[in-house]
Amino acid sequence: MTHSWVNETDGLRLDLFLVKHVPDCGRRLAAALCDDGIVRVNGAAKRPGTVLRMGDRIELEQKVKDMYEQVARDPFGEFHFELGRALAERLGYMKTDLDRIPRE
Repeated sequence: MTHSWVNETDGLRLDLFLVKHVPDCGRRLAAALCDDGIVRVNGAAKRPGTVLRMGDRIELEQKVKDMYEQVARDPFGEFHFELGRALAERLGYMKTDLDRIPRE
């Protein structure tokens, strides 16, 4: 399954578009998604700094879902997105709950 959006404004960078439209996506993850060719604009892979035009179609491929599955299977692998306690706290998990999870 591919997720897609149609850009409605001129001048927004692709990485910032992703941060705005993809849940839990920061600029570092957005850049990695672009660099890995997972994000496409009008069917073509683009760099994170690509300036979008009104009407551009932005697509996020199924590979993202596959990447999250890989993290679930191998949480100690190298990944392009945030992991760990700091992220859990930023997402609003209770510190008391996180204190019960063993340290790595």
